[in-house]
Amino acid sequence: MKVVFISNFFNHHQAFLAKELDVLTNHNFTFIETMPVREERKKMGWGQDPLPNYLFQAFKSKEAQKQAKKLICEADAVIWGGCPFSYIKPRLKKKKITFAYSERLFKTNSQVGTLLRGLKYYFRLFKYQKNHYLLCASAYAASDYNKLRLFRGRCYRWGYFPELKE
Repeated sequence: MKVVFISNFFNHHQAFLAKELDVLTNHNFTFIETMPVREERKKMGWGQDPLPNYLFQAFKSKEAQKQAKKLICEADAVIWGGCPFSYIKPRLKKKKITFAYSERLFKTNSQVGTLLRGLKYYFRLFKYQKNHYLLCASAYAASDYNKLRLFRGRCYRWGYFPELKE
């Protein structure tokens, strides 16, 4: 089984999950980064470890972006979070098994901001519901998406935890 995890950048919070997914898929796992780690994150120690073999950096070139989109379309399952919608849209059109992961949508008290954010997600995702599931990375994510009539009956608790050193 080929599994792809796509996010804005690879970090230590995802490292243990990614390593386990690589083992469980017999090394048919790819983690796609869509942007480099920001400087302020590097100063905090992010992105300093040796890069794992399964990491693919799509931001490096136009050819790398094209290859990333191909990996996403050809995978048996994809987990996506912070990435340009253009990366995932072709897969959703083909109705292949895909898992979005998200924290809650409506964090601000601004009614206009909340409405605009909700409309953005509604119009982007409503027609791509077949074989598309939500991994909820916060207690209120399912409720927020339910208000938009998205992922109804297809929300799952989701979390990944770094190694605990005692």
